[in-house]
Amino acid sequence: MIAVGALGGFLLSRDDDSSAPCNVSDTRVSSYEWRESSWRSASARDDLVRSAEELCLDRLYVDITGAAIVVGDERARLAADVSALVSLADSRGIEVGAVAGDPWWPSPQGHVDAEAVLQFVADLDADGAAPAGLHIDAEPWGLDEWHDNKSELSIAYLEFVDHVEQQRTRHELTTPVVYLIPYWFDGSNGEAPRVSFDGDELYPFDHLLNVVDDGAALSVMAYRNRALGEGGIVDLASQETAQQRVPVIIGVETASIDPPSATFADTDLPTLRNELRLVANRTGTPEIVINDLPSLWLLATPI
Repeated sequence: MIAVGALGGFLLSRDDDSSAPCNVSDTRVSSYEWRESSWRSASARDDLVRSAEELCLDRLYVDITGAAIVVGDERARLAADVSALVSLADSRGIEVGAVAGDPWWPSPQGHVDAEAVLQFVADLDADGAAPAGLHIDAEPWGLDEWHDNKSELSIAYLEFVDHVEQQRTRHELTTPVVYLIPYWFDGSNGEAPRVSFDGDELYPFDHLLNVVDDGAALSVMAYRNRALGEGGIVDLASQETAQQRVPVIIGVETASIDPPSATFADTDLPTLRNELRLVANRTGTPEIVINDLPSLWLLATPI
């Protein structure tokens, strides 16, 4: 089942207008669910899918980072729960994707963990229960070491993505893979240095355009609480969305984080809906991913 985007009906509660359609735009709206407890039982899965329906979401991404370390019966149970969620959500018109990663995945041991996750997804695919997409959330820029080792960690990240791309080919993985990156990987604010990789000295984003192969994409975390203007979401992601070599989706934030200008946590649903519609129209992105579902649901819950 391939969902059509839902920006026009996005976040329109059934209490507001039970007849309002969800599928009225070409841009998919998705959200991450980081809590395993929200889908590891039948009742939890039903609640999760119902929440996605109420929010008019097209796709849910659930965290399967645990697949990197579980084995035997525990791994089989994890696969069975993912398969059950995929089946339930599909029956209700919603796709299920997966997200996995750790800031240390660009290290040698992290390569092994990522391979285990890819194998897990490949096994799901073989069983007819592949997630609609796999987002790789490995963020070495979140480590304390980043400040003093930007070049080394940037190169490690590029090597990691290159390794995953090779493994994706080896596993013949049909599930699309998306790599989460900060908007400033293009060198726009001085946080990411130009680095030498594969014979060229470029900003990390430009290197990624050469590393990522067909069937993969980038997700630009353009965390702001407005679409337009200098420093708005469209502005932050302009270089990434202007190029045509690699598909680019856009990530936004709804959790309470600092600074407040980086999140929609303090806004209301109509404002969020309108701002994301502007992002979709101005960038042509195929998907906007909201991080994360519980904080998004708080915006939909009357006080």
